[in-house]
Amino acid sequence: MGPGPYRIRISPLYIALLALWVAGGYLTEAALALISLACHELAHLYVLAGFDIPVEAVELHPFGAVIVYAGPAEGLAATDGLVAAAGPLQSFLLAAVATFLEPLGWFAPDKLQLLIQLNLLLACFNLIPVWPLDGGRVVRAWLAPRLGDAAAGRALARAGRLVGLLTAVSGVVASYTLARPAWVPVLIGLFLWRAAGRGTGAGRESVLRTMTKARRALPHGVGAIAHLVARHDTTMRQLLRRLRGDRYHLVTVIDAGGHQLGTLTEDDLHRAMMDLGIEGTVLEAMRRRQ
Repeated sequence: MGPGPYRIRISPLYIALLALWVAGGYLTEAALALISLACHELAHLYVLAGFDIPVEAVELHPFGAVIVYAGPAEGLAATDGLVAAAGPLQSFLLAAVATFLEPLGWFAPDKLQLLIQLNLLLACFNLIPVWPLDGGRVVRAWLAPRLGDAAAGRALARAGRLVGLLTAVSGVVASYTLARPAWVPVLIGLFLWRAAGRGTGAGRESVLRTMTKARRALPHGVGAIAHLVARHDTTMRQLLRRLRGDRYHLVTVIDAGGHQLGTLTEDDLHRAMMDLGIEGTVLEAMRRRQ
């Protein structure tokens, strides 16, 4: 995996629900839920480790995790789809293992049943085809070549907010109808609404945020620099995968023989991205600068 270490961000809601389980005497159930979620997320990270993609943070939520890339996600839809698919597959696998172990009598049947149910729930919920769930990321990998990363991401984000809103409203209606709180669908709906509203990290907007983040984060006028070397035929898409949100970048452009042709700054990359798009090359960027 790309440069690290990355941060682990834990949602306050995740901590609150875990505390409620433990306080209510459900320590074993809480432990099984933690194990299931940990295995699910480790599967994501295991597959992600096979790609040279910098990760800024992993956010843990009650119903899954969100991987936050350190640079723009433009052009990463296919890779992100593979990483996303690993989580539900692992949850199905863990449920299958628990099902196989159940008749052997090695573990308490009720605990194994809970483990099976938790993993099936985790897998099925995350396969809902909306952003930012795993199913949405897989669908984006399929839609991106047809619509483009940004357009596919925006469509799935809108679907995520709609599903979140409908889920939350159904929880409120159920609470009123049954005369008792149905807080689980409300929490799920709020989670989806908020997470989908944060967008997909794809498109030109994320490029602009990445390219200006280092300059915004220089309270004393001094910061770190990342010096990259790119062959003349390197595309913006390939280069953007190497950008880091906490660095100011300089790119040395070389020809096929390794001779230096010049240097591009972030401002040059910004203009080239806007004018040429992600398939433009660094050599074209240098020529436009001249």
